[in-house]
Amino acid sequence: MKYICFNCNGIRSATSKGLMEFIQKENADIVALQEIKATEKDIGLEFWERLGYFPFIFSAEKKGYSGTAVFSKLKPKSFSYGLGHDFFDKEGRVILLEFKDFAFVNTYFPSGTSGEDRQKLKMEFLDYYNKKFIQWKKKYKKIILCGDVNIAHKEIDIHNPKGNEKNSGFLPEE
Repeated sequence: MKYICFNCNGIRSATSKGLMEFIQKENADIVALQEIKATEKDIGLEFWERLGYFPFIFSAEKKGYSGTAVFSKLKPKSFSYGLGHDFFDKEGRVILLEFKDFAFVNTYFPSGTSGEDRQKLKMEFLDYYNKKFIQWKKKYKKIILCGDVNIAHKEIDIHNPKGNEKNSGFLPEE
């Protein structure tokens, strides 16, 4: 199976920079996008449907912000949007597709770069997500997790690790 996971930082902007040509060329079974910053109406599903994809779009309530999408050539048994948490789900951050042999989860984790309040929210999201993941592990034999985690795990994963020691995305508690 071939899948693509990509933070497009706005699907309309990414489209103007060649995203659709890349998707067509790569011919992946599943395409997971984060930070789509668009609604289903804005995306133009005809392209995806013409290529044989089933679209799953989870937009943020706030226009032009966040959001995730999964386009799958495999029809899932079921799907769900969100984590079941009112506040986090308003930002359109998680899509889960359930297939016969596995679950596929696309997640756009919050960034804490805009200040202390947002960093606190990010930590709450991580805690809630971890609890949800434990539930998923009990329910599904195999899980494919993908997304933009907004965390660099090791020094090799970030530019200027010393200069970023106290910045969100590279904090020890993350």
